[in-house]
Amino acid sequence: MRRNSQGKKLERRMQEVERFLDDLPKAMSEQFINNTPIDTGNARNSTSLRGKSITADYPYAGPLHKGSSRQAPEGMTTPTIEWVRQELRKL
Repeated sequence: MRRNSQGKKLERRMQEVERFLDDLPKAMSEQFINNTPIDTGNARNSTSLRGKSITADYPYAGPLHKGSSRQAPEGMTTPTIEWVRQELRKL
């Protein structure tokens, strides 16, 4: 049975979505780190991707997350989620 062009387009689209989802944890981690304010660099250096979780391993992660820094008044999660939304719209 021969696939029609619509089927091929759908298959390519599905592969594109799968690649996006496979790459998403790493890309989100990079966005999160880019959204992390810089003072001494400890917060950025102490943030990592562990499996599919972003870990902020420093004692003041909570206040930064809540927007205690003038550099990141929305914290790091909200802008990262907005970035994901924008990427999904593009997709």
